[in-house]
Amino acid sequence: MILFDHVSKVYPNGTVGLRDVDLTIQDGEFVAIIGRSGAGKSTLLRAVNRMHSITGGQLTIEYFPNGELGADADILRQMKANEIQLVVCQTAPVVSFVPEVAVFDLPMVFAKYDGATIDKVLNGDSAFKAQLGGAFNNSGFQLLGTLQNATYRLTTAKKDLQTLADFNGLQIRTMENQNHMAFWTAIGAQPTPMAWNEVYFALQSGNIAAQENAADTCVGNNLNEVQDYLAFTNHILYANMMIMNQEAYDSLDPLYQEALGQAVAEAMAEIGAQLATIDAENKAELESRGYADMTVEALSQFGVRVETRENGWHIPGGQLYRPRSLAVEADWSQAAFWYAAMYLWDVDVQGMNPHSSQGDRVMADYFDQFFMWADSFDVSGCPDLAPPLAVMAALRGMGHTRLVNAARLRIKESDRLASITAVLSALGADVEEGPDFLKITGKERLAGGVEVDSFNDHRIAMMAAIAATRCNHPVTINGAECVAKSYPNFWEEFERLGGNIQRRYQLSLAPIGPDNWKQAALLTTDEARLNPLDQRWVTSNAFSLLQAAYDPAWTCRLILSDGKPVGFAFFGLWEERGNVPLLCRYMIDVDCQGRGLGAQALPLVLDEMYALYGRGEIYLTVEPENTRAVRLYERSGFRPTGEFDCTEAVYVLPAPGGDSDHKEL
Repeated sequence: MILFDHVSKVYPNGTVGLRDVDLTIQDGEFVAIIGRSGAGKSTLLRAVNRMHSITGGQLTIEYFPNGELGADADILRQMKANEIQLVVCQTAPVVSFVPEVAVFDLPMVFAKYDGATIDKVLNGDSAFKAQLGGAFNNSGFQLLGTLQNATYRLTTAKKDLQTLADFNGLQIRTMENQNHMAFWTAIGAQPTPMAWNEVYFALQSGNIAAQENAADTCVGNNLNEVQDYLAFTNHILYANMMIMNQEAYDSLDPLYQEALGQAVAEAMAEIGAQLATIDAENKAELESRGYADMTVEALSQFGVRVETRENGWHIPGGQLYRPRSLAVEADWSQAAFWYAAMYLWDVDVQGMNPHSSQGDRVMADYFDQFFMWADSFDVSGCPDLAPPLAVMAALRGMGHTRLVNAARLRIKESDRLASITAVLSALGADVEEGPDFLKITGKERLAGGVEVDSFNDHRIAMMAAIAATRCNHPVTINGAECVAKSYPNFWEEFERLGGNIQRRYQLSLAPIGPDNWKQAALLTTDEARLNPLDQRWVTSNAFSLLQAAYDPAWTCRLILSDGKPVGFAFFGLWEERGNVPLLCRYMIDVDCQGRGLGAQALPLVLDEMYALYGRGEIYLTVEPENTRAVRLYERSGFRPTGEFDCTEAVYVLPAPGGDSDHKEL
């Protein structure tokens, strides 16, 4: 029911006044028919809020969001009879009342246009809008606006839908729309019109095998609980129309019509701008359910009960894990990069489970399809495969490759559509970025010779590494340490398989103080890394810290890489040699060895010693059997003196610009 009672203004600031009105439409209701979390509902709620503000709180809108008043056709018939005044619904059911709306039923017609272009035609000052609005008027309706942002209907099903043949005999719920039904019939499916509030149970019972709708509707109605597969058919533009009974609209004072138009336009502008993001997030939620299911399955294997709820999962407290023996599968997401390497150079990937529940297992099939010159790869259910597939496509030698249904990549660790494009393009690849796809033209080699950013995205860094192996010039990857998120030893594996890397880190030295002395004390080069309290390193480190704290002739520094402690240096004046500078201890933690940190941090330590003691000779001692340390020091310019201090060999670094004049023991 719409109630206006002595409204004195349209806008809160009072710039447009209204004469006093006492208007009641007794036997009508403003009704919106939409899904629980659909874009139409969001638009209606914002329109309600704006109307409340615009009309000074005098408008009441009662709505029924869950199909309480019947199927789409029933609701529109009620609006035609002015029993309902306002409906928000999708375009398909309107066709029976306004035949011209069938233009929205044409499959794939809108797919090549962006949201702004479509909106300009549907809601702007266009001949199309004028003609469509006239058609609504002739049928007894007032079209208030059309909400869209180039998002489309997709299909959920109980079986995988990869080809047109997969649709043969598929019993799919559709709207009561002859054009939609004709489309599904034409591709071999069996369309079944059904009221929306019956769909979940029909899918659950097996009365139907599939349905098609927008992503937000699928998420809002938990269709993932009764459907196993998601297909990005993108066959029909997902648009919501806000329609009013013409008689009810004409009964309003012109200024109230203006207020209603303003409220709807503002609400549609706000929601329309968010639709692409909402659509991508809802698709991501549908696609991510497989990963969540794997987690729930793993917990259940250890006796942990997980409750599925409407908006997520709940794990009751007080449970106990039951120990058991399991073989942990190899990770297809990480192996995909070695598949990409295998496509480019001589690498063999073994130990993968082709029957894994991991969605990324399709990498094996996609790898084979590359050799069969397939030119389109759907990454909707395997977004982590996009980076390795992209580098394979970029170095395919010739031809175009498309990675499609990739909108979800925009909400990963980086906007991966943008970051893949930026990195590969900088290396010399030919990449075209679309709203939900990449089109890549293959080349034999890439130029390289540039710095690229990892975007703090582990998979982008690994993609850049594989691509660099086919570049004509060296490539620098900034932020390469981000691979630690999922594959901490990636760079070691990369080197072992023939990659040639030189590591650079953001290194610094920090004085030892109350905030970091424990970090320094627990550093070790013990490969076994036993209980730190049982290690000789704690005693040795602690002694160095104490000596530096109480003896001004000695200094301790913590070595940091990107702010994290990775090593320890202890130096001072060697009294037995006449107070010459001595690097007494230089240690890179065992977990950080093999990454080039030692060679890069040593110059920082030497510069610190030069600053304290002057630019003269620097000494150190080292066990001869510690060949890694000996090589490091010799590469840095230290020379053996031929002398020993107990069991350690004495080395000297000549003064900068001069020869050694070391003092003997």
